[in-house]
Amino acid sequence: YQRRVRESEDNRIIMVQQAVIPPLVAMVHNSAPRALRQACRAMGNICFESQTGRDIVLSEGGVNALVTRLHELKPSEATIKSENEVHYMLCGSLHTICMDHEEVQKEAIKLKSLPILVDYLKHSTDGTVLRFVLNIIAAFLDHGEEITEAAIELNLAPIASDILKTQKDDESVKEAVLDVLGNFNLLDKPLIQMQLYQSGVLSHIVEIINTSLDETDADAIERIASEILVLVVSHDGIAQLVFEDKALDLTKEAMDWMKGYQEHLKGTGALVIGNLATSDLRSSALVETPELVETLFKVLDSDYSSDEMLVKVKHASLSALRNLSICEVAKPRIRPYLETLLSYVSCDMPMLVYKSVGCVRCLTRGNSEIASELALNIPLLQV
Repeated sequence: YQRRVRESEDNRIIMVQQAVIPPLVAMVHNSAPRALRQACRAMGNICFESQTGRDIVLSEGGVNALVTRLHELKPSEATIKSENEVHYMLCGSLHTICMDHEEVQKEAIKLKSLPILVDYLKHSTDGTVLRFVLNIIAAFLDHGEEITEAAIELNLAPIASDILKTQKDDESVKEAVLDVLGNFNLLDKPLIQMQLYQSGVLSHIVEIINTSLDETDADAIERIASEILVLVVSHDGIAQLVFEDKALDLTKEAMDWMKGYQEHLKGTGALVIGNLATSDLRSSALVETPELVETLFKVLDSDYSSDEMLVKVKHASLSALRNLSICEVAKPRIRPYLETLLSYVSCDMPMLVYKSVGCVRCLTRGNSEIASELALNIPLLQV
């Protein structure tokens, strides 16, 4: 019967019209475990892909009932083990009701559900429960600074990172963790970037990227993982730590990605090199990497499958070359490719013009030979 409700929008509307939600809400508030499980299942089925059902559950206090029971159960390793199915149903029902409904999410946030959900991340080992909770939290993080700060205070990032290590064989949990960690509102914080590095999660993110290379359906996971990696390494303090981390050896990984066949990862590799090359000391060491400058120019001069990808990857390569060209030691390594750089100064893509001009300016600064060579380049002087 419950399956028929879930599978038919007409059946869900009938349930709403027959006013079955208020009794279900009452059961969630007051029932023993068996009835509570059935009430949660029924509410979840009624709300499955149904905004109407979610609206009614919200207006009838269903979100309040679910969050209240979660608070009462106080998730811990012991309580989850003894009543796992109850926890599963409560989290699953809240997940179904919250998804794609901003008002439900706001209500759940207002009811202080985040600390309880983080407790589930600490204590549950059930992959499905973890996925439910992570998806809810990911939706919460889109609601602004206050909820983001609350997540930081609860140490969400390190806790989620631990799940990535312990649940690395569960693809759905792995993707849900990356959705949380990759939320820009959270990841843009320097404190979070440092927490992620200190948690040791970068090696697992690199592993995810490399594992996805041979999987045709892993594109979304790989892209999120790449974005997390690039943004974490944009923190200058972390860039230094990563550069010194011989076990991680991110320079080698970036080189492998740039030499590989995946277009997106060519850009990721270039961005990683660019982020590492934000100090003269690191740039001096980087240009000693065999074929690094040559590889960046190969990435720059390659053809790509779309205009969007072309601009994205070439811009990443020019960004890395621009950062490297600030360093005096790197200038002679880049100078043989000056003609290639100049070809982008007059191209019809403003983002690439801007980056290439920046690169040329950095090359000429403090280097009279290159400056003299370019002094009579009229198109360059007119930019």
